[in-house]
Amino acid sequence: MLKEIKPLLDEVRDEGIEVSLLGENEKNQQFKNDMIRSLVIAVFLILITLLFIFPKIRYALMVMSVIPFTMLGALLGHMLIYAFSHRYVRTCRSCYQ
Repeated sequence: MLKEIKPLLDEVRDEGIEVSLLGENEKNQQFKNDMIRSLVIAVFLILITLLFIFPKIRYALMVMSVIPFTMLGALLGHMLIYAFSHRYVRTCRSCYQ
């Protein structure tokens, strides 16, 4: 919402009127802090779980090091599926008319 009214706010500020919007920025900052805290807790709990499974911390850390690659692979896979499905739908749309 803030991005949509930013040009209008800039125009008003150029006229000499002081405008300050804090609600959305504060909410976004709080959300960001909550997400970072949740990520740290989740990674810690995953590490603790892996330490129960593996006899050495090295093995648990090796498994933890793979997590970013799995996220990257899932993201790329979704992007490829999206690209191919839209290309197929675009080319075959005329088939159904």
